[in-house]
Amino acid sequence: MELELVPRSRATSSLRSGLCLGVDCSPAEARFELLRSLVWSLSRTGPVYVARLLSAAIPSWRLLYEREGLDEDTLRTELRDGLSLLLDAGDLVEVAGGRWTAATTRLVRPELDAQYLLIGGAPLSVLPIAPEMVQHHGPHRLLGECEGLTSLLPREDLSAWARIPDGTLNEWAKDLRESLARAPYAPIGHERFEFYLPGGARLHAPQFRRWTEEPGPASATLLARRTRVFGAREYRLVDVAGGRVHGSCGVPAADARRLMYALDSEAENPVQARLSVFESSSIRVVMSSELPRPEKRVLASLGTLDIPVERRWERKWSFRRGGELALSLIRALGVEVVNTSREGRR
Repeated sequence: MELELVPRSRATSSLRSGLCLGVDCSPAEARFELLRSLVWSLSRTGPVYVARLLSAAIPSWRLLYEREGLDEDTLRTELRDGLSLLLDAGDLVEVAGGRWTAATTRLVRPELDAQYLLIGGAPLSVLPIAPEMVQHHGPHRLLGECEGLTSLLPREDLSAWARIPDGTLNEWAKDLRESLARAPYAPIGHERFEFYLPGGARLHAPQFRRWTEEPGPASATLLARRTRVFGAREYRLVDVAGGRVHGSCGVPAADARRLMYALDSEAENPVQARLSVFESSSIRVVMSSELPRPEKRVLASLGTLDIPVERRWERKWSFRRGGELALSLIRALGVEVVNTSREGRR
């Protein structure tokens, strides 16, 4: 048996064909389909260990991105980042022991008459759809009406996929605080709390400037944070009286950011977002505060995020589609959206 050597371009083309990638799918976006395909094939008898998955992916990833000179550690880091993005998108599932498996494949429709989001771990190679019908947007796959696929897959509501809580922001915050029982607090070591006090911050200050080391003299239940051993940040709900903490309980990190927005609303001191509208109907929203994870999940599927190197606290979201949905989610957090485009100032 003789081995046949083929040109790199032909090998890359063959790999892309096997992954059912259209010509518009960039090499960076091809990484996600590669990971879906490998997890799908390697986890048929059970979740696959991440070490095995990455070892299988590195040669193909090197070929797809045409970067022969990069060391293996760099490629491995990029693939790990890809797994994290697919986990956040709902396509893959990480289970105990560093193992991965595919999530159930389903369709999510952000808005009426909008494209579907194809969510889940099934690779394109096993789905009845032509590659040119799929639009790749980072880790997300979008498609229009495809009778063979839309009649086959289950539907999931946008809020359920993004895990956006039901009810208003203030109702959610009230339920959260009532559900978390505080235990008596005794200081341990030299760890110090910082307290989130939007009522004492300047008007429209970004959230990272609303933390203080003093809780104030009033008796209240506050959101606090502290840095533990090895630098891990921990959020807690604390009961304070006379400037001292006498009860506390943990707050999941996923809930802490949403609670900040609720506290901003209660203090009548919302953060601001700057909106720019362009002639092409695209918009840009600039914020100086991070969004909760559910809203970020939806916005990432609709637009793109840019974090300027010189202004690391800024979040620049750009949308060519779905701008109204993005704005409605931002406003639902109590954010004051200021139109800075010329049309908005007239």
